[in-house]
Amino acid sequence: MQSQIDQAVATLGRPLLEFVCARPLEEIAANESARSLVSTINSVLATVTGPDQDPNIMRSYLKYRLSEEVDGEVLAVTLHKQAGGVVSLPNTDDQLDELVVRIAAECYPFLLLPIDPFFAAFQGDRLDSLVSSLLIRHHLSVEFRSQLLTDQSLAAVFNNHSTTSGHTTDMIYRSTGRGSSLQLWTLLDLVMSGAWRARPTRDTPPGISVFCELALERWRLIRRLLPTKQRVTVSAYLAFAGVRLPSTGPYTFGDFIVRQPNEQDTDRIPKSLPGQLTMTTSAGNEISIEYSGDIVAEAQVPYMSLFRRESVESIPEWPTELRKANRIVELGEQLRVSLLLSIVREQRVQIVPSWQAIDDPLEHAITQQWSDPRHAMGLVPTILTEEEVSRWQDWFGYVTSPGSEKRFDSRGPWGGGYYADSASKSCYARSPGVRLRPCNAAAIGKRENY
Repeated sequence: MQSQIDQAVATLGRPLLEFVCARPLEEIAANESARSLVSTINSVLATVTGPDQDPNIMRSYLKYRLSEEVDGEVLAVTLHKQAGGVVSLPNTDDQLDELVVRIAAECYPFLLLPIDPFFAAFQGDRLDSLVSSLLIRHHLSVEFRSQLLTDQSLAAVFNNHSTTSGHTTDMIYRSTGRGSSLQLWTLLDLVMSGAWRARPTRDTPPGISVFCELALERWRLIRRLLPTKQRVTVSAYLAFAGVRLPSTGPYTFGDFIVRQPNEQDTDRIPKSLPGQLTMTTSAGNEISIEYSGDIVAEAQVPYMSLFRRESVESIPEWPTELRKANRIVELGEQLRVSLLLSIVREQRVQIVPSWQAIDDPLEHAITQQWSDPRHAMGLVPTILTEEEVSRWQDWFGYVTSPGSEKRFDSRGPWGGGYYADSASKSCYARSPGVRLRPCNAAAIGKRENY
């Protein structure tokens, strides 16, 4: 029996087989209904492929069989229930909410499949083509699209129609710096991909009920955002190279939580940023930093969208209100400046940006940008102490606090000091919060104490 279980795992992957059998892998052999199901899976495969066939071919055939609707339900969910599994759906407010959670339950099993090698080459959590196909052709998806168009406020958003694209929105400009229109037939794909990105861990998939709750939460966010264009908050992540923290964290820096990278960041790290920079200290100790960043700062940041009908309204530059809503660059520079001002060592301690990611609710994958720290000048690998992190937190508070002019003395081996004016316009073009310029000894002597 174990050889049959191993063959089924090789074809479907452990998570999907456990879901279909409604029990952990270790308990399948001891359960008659689960054993029978595994035998059926292998017998179906035997009628299509020989024992020496590529497992990917076997998997492709079987996963499409499991995604077929039987009495209005995909076969994988039906088998799960027959094996004793229970699907508990969250409470909903209306028919659209109910359709979203029912569709989430139908597509959930296929999110458990091993990653398609084709999609593994792309950055971020992208849905398998089988899931995207299911979200278009499933009868619940068809019902969802029809029901949405009966909602006056949502139908007004999808105000364009063509035989090739179906119902679409006007161009949507967003505070993340991106813009695109949205097709109605991809809306559920947007919901489910966002819910899957929000899963608590990467190593262990959430249960079907938890995923349905995440899908409902994501749908309600998008539903609130589209017709009302409300300002909402979304998760943003900024990674920096140059220093390592004394512990995993997290450390609180105003609106930021600063920590070491973890497995949740795997899909956010660009594949083009591997490698390390190593330095040997005067004591003979080696310190290494990752170019992909040893510090990740995460925060909830404002998110806005603006609809424009391009054929009617011109947009010569990015809307001012959207530029002002994007605080990512400002917050990142405030972290960098406060570190420079707070740490006193023989060599200047600095961090440089590595990558940043924003969970844009109107994108099918996480929005990413990155720069290569290899091009940074004067980057010295450093491990901070707890005391230095504490001083960094204090200076971050000084740099970000509103109000009157503040003078700070940064006594470092590079000489002089810095004048920080938090009430004035910034010399950084995109960062209105802080201005720094060298100041002489006389100015330092007149500084205020903080």
